[in-house]
Amino acid sequence: MRSPWHRRRTPSSPADAAARLGYFRVDPSRLDRPLVRSLTPAGLRPDLAASTTLAAAAADLTVLGAALGWLPSGPSNVSVLVLSGASVVSGPFGAADDARAWGLPVPDAEAKARARKAYDRFLDDLLRDLVEREGRDRTICIFAPASWGPPLPLDALGQFLSGDPPRAGPGAADDGFILLVGAGIRSGARLTSATVL
Repeated sequence: MRSPWHRRRTPSSPADAAARLGYFRVDPSRLDRPLVRSLTPAGLRPDLAASTTLAAAAADLTVLGAALGWLPSGPSNVSVLVLSGASVVSGPFGAADDARAWGLPVPDAEAKARARKAYDRFLDDLLRDLVEREGRDRTICIFAPASWGPPLPLDALGQFLSGDPPRAGPGAADDGFILLVGAGIRSGARLTSATVL
């Protein structure tokens, strides 16, 4: 026979967790207007911004809000965040910085380059605010995968034959970053065994 403690304590199912996370979900249509303007530079089609920079910003804000709102603070608590918005933006916009590397024209290259830089600024501001506000109260590990390089040759050929605009592929570069802040983290320490996976 199970004790009353076992009857009261039920593990959270993935559906329960998803329902609770829904409270933190940021919808791209609900982003504030100054942020939307900054992530939709002149020359970038609004529908393209909605599926790239705005969707990426909403996703990263959702992760940040859920982690900080759900997890307790304190120097011995560790929050691990994976901000994947940069990888959403890098696919269609990563090539815009250097069309010569592709050998193919990049449509609206200047607007796409401005959009990627705008997203980089958004991410910089987001991380700065996070570290300033939460850096003393918890240990934070932030991972942000990104890939800015040209696609692999077969991928580029397939995109060209399909008439699709060139996109950076996930295996094209080893870009990305990790940010560690909080108790027990030494500033300026070199992570010699860290790799991008």
